[in-house]
Amino acid sequence: MNSIVRASLVCLLCLSATTPRSAYAQHLSVTAAAASDPISLLKTGFDLEKSHDWVKAVQHYEMALRAFPENVDIKRRLLISRLHNDVIRRSTDSAIDDMISHVSASEALDLYSEVLARLEMSYVEPVPLSELVRSGTAYLEVALTESSFVSRYLRGQTPAAIENFRTSIHRVTLAYRVNNRFEARSVVAKAAEEAQRQLNIEPTATVMQFVFGAVCLLDPYSSFLSSGELNEVESQIEGNFVGLGIALQPHEAPLRILNVIPGGPALEAGLESGDLIVEIGSVNCVDVGAERAADLLRGPEQSQVRLLIQKIDGSHIERVVVRRRVEVPSIDGVKLLEPTSGVAYLKINSFQKTTAPELDEALWSLHRQGMQSLIIDVRGNPGGWLDAAIAVADRFLPEGGIVSTRGKNGIENQNYSATRSGTW
Repeated sequence: MNSIVRASLVCLLCLSATTPRSAYAQHLSVTAAAASDPISLLKTGFDLEKSHDWVKAVQHYEMALRAFPENVDIKRRLLISRLHNDVIRRSTDSAIDDMISHVSASEALDLYSEVLARLEMSYVEPVPLSELVRSGTAYLEVALTESSFVSRYLRGQTPAAIENFRTSIHRVTLAYRVNNRFEARSVVAKAAEEAQRQLNIEPTATVMQFVFGAVCLLDPYSSFLSSGELNEVESQIEGNFVGLGIALQPHEAPLRILNVIPGGPALEAGLESGDLIVEIGSVNCVDVGAERAADLLRGPEQSQVRLLIQKIDGSHIERVVVRRRVEVPSIDGVKLLEPTSGVAYLKINSFQKTTAPELDEALWSLHRQGMQSLIIDVRGNPGGWLDAAIAVADRFLPEGGIVSTRGKNGIENQNYSATRSGTW
């Protein structure tokens, strides 16, 4: 199979993929907690959906579901909002766009078959293949309503033609029960052929919607990663990356800087938390959207990028920043809060390959300062490498089980236990 296809297939990730909450998300938490009934929460959610603000809609319904965890309507609207948000993210991902442009329909169908095989082999709960085809159909139907997908793959098609196809494609994909991967592949191939015949969509683009739907509708934590997203995950695990040294608010344009990494080129250029990146080169971030704008920040080591920055006070500055390798600390904020009582503090930003040695260095430093007790702050920690999290727990547990993993195959069943050596 084409190497692009291979590089783009990533199995299911079992990480907590949370991000630092925005002020809006914090406001939603208060709103959901104060709401006396789900009807008012659904009304607010519908307003966000009407404005196509899918990021805020997802945040809103997630908060609402915490207040009313058994409400079926909230669950359904959350699923629909996640679908729309995911479609937009895929439609504006340059790595996905590049793959669709360079991968044949046959190779895309091979990828779809491989995804189904991986799910049959590794996903803990049995998933009927008919349901995976249904999920792909739903994903395609949503894609056909989003302007980002339509403008990219359906140029020249009338809204009536698109809607006619969208409301009838299920007659092709859901007409028969799917009993095996070969039948599923055949159904998706027919859907791609029909989409090309009626709407002149590249078959690869149609097939990939079935790939995305098969994975993203499994549960809230499963996702298909593009090659760019995979690189980001690997960089997080390694603890370093080539870039500017900033963390951004997801899905927001202009790009809002959440954090500036110490020692990185962005800090040296005078960028601060709360700044907005308005332009990258000659490209306005609002015009191209958050995902494509973030892609423009990437580039080879030692390359330059021009940024137009809006400061918190509303003023604008222009900076040319050189991309370079940035080391991302896993542990920071190490300090002795109360020297008299020996209360110490440290924050674990993420679990990566450098976490354990960084933690050891911090603990010994605090020990020499008279540490008697320790506060470990993991707020905003998105998760990361399981081995690193186990190593951290092992530093504080003298014995007993730390965590167990259970999968469909025996090779995935592992028990991790604490060792007395090195315990604090």
